[in-house]
Amino acid sequence: MKKLFSALLALTMAFVLIVPLAACGDKGNGKDTGKDTEETEYTLTYAANGGEGTAPAAEHYKEGATVTVKPATTFTREGYTFKTWNDGSKDIAAGATFTMPAKNVTLTAQWDEVKPQRDPLTKETDFEALFSDKVTEAEWDAAFSNEGFAGCSVDYSMGDREMTFQFGYKPFDGGYDFCSRVLGEVDGVATMQDYIIARVEGTTATAYRTNPETGKVYYQDMSLEGEDERTKISREWYLTFRSMIAYDLSGKFSEFTYDETAHAYTYSGDTLKVDYSPMEAMAVYTVEQATVKLVDGKVAYVRILISGGPDVETYKYYDYGKTVPVIPENAEPIPQE
Repeated sequence: MKKLFSALLALTMAFVLIVPLAACGDKGNGKDTGKDTEETEYTLTYAANGGEGTAPAAEHYKEGATVTVKPATTFTREGYTFKTWNDGSKDIAAGATFTMPAKNVTLTAQWDEVKPQRDPLTKETDFEALFSDKVTEAEWDAAFSNEGFAGCSVDYSMGDREMTFQFGYKPFDGGYDFCSRVLGEVDGVATMQDYIIARVEGTTATAYRTNPETGKVYYQDMSLEGEDERTKISREWYLTFRSMIAYDLSGKFSEFTYDETAHAYTYSGDTLKVDYSPMEAMAVYTVEQATVKLVDGKVAYVRILISGGPDVETYKYYDYGKTVPVIPENAEPIPQE
């Protein structure tokens, strides 16, 4: 009996010892290490980028966690409105979600500048004190196009010579209408009448003129068909009287730099070449100095000195959209002499 009890005791002890050892052996074979793995947490930081106040507090996430981007409600920036966040490679909107990568992330606030509300350009505008907007090359070229000058009035001065031009431009499918009016003196002759009203449609240009003595309106058709490209450009430039209201500075954006002191685009040198008109008889001019101001996508002010020119020329543009071409009714063909 005593031997039997000893045997059972030994068997029990062996069982108690073997089971834990076997369990320990299972952990060693890669099925279960018996130890919790601590996953790395990465930091999400918000940067106000010039904003005043408190940016959202930093947060910590494990790789693969879903992150909801905080709103920018705890800080502001004077003169700007919050646009979005940016992680260094792409914009991420407030309230959007993204998956936390295996690295720290910084979201930097992006801002849009709030442009001050300005009065429309008028004859009474202080053009000398005007601040120019900063524009792109495409915006510059658009401002110096026919469409860009549509409906404007221009006060021109050079020395003691002063006059005002008005330019209307209205494109339509297949062509455009335009008008030019001169208020002042042209070659010593005072005039305040419509100088020209015209329609260009397809390969035909029709010009309308008013007889100041009788008030009758006459028209003349001119064919543009078969003309070489330069002649066509010259004729259209002459017809629209762009040669009276602006030097052609389209395509010249790279010649100018924005002067932070003058708050304008400026040029000084001898590399800027311009046409006053592309007419064959007109020369290409070299510009010595130029100042340009653009406001709300429109040319507002041009001051230009041509090399060898007699004096500085100044152009002030205003009342955009107010001069509209209206094709006359009941016009008669120009009498043949």
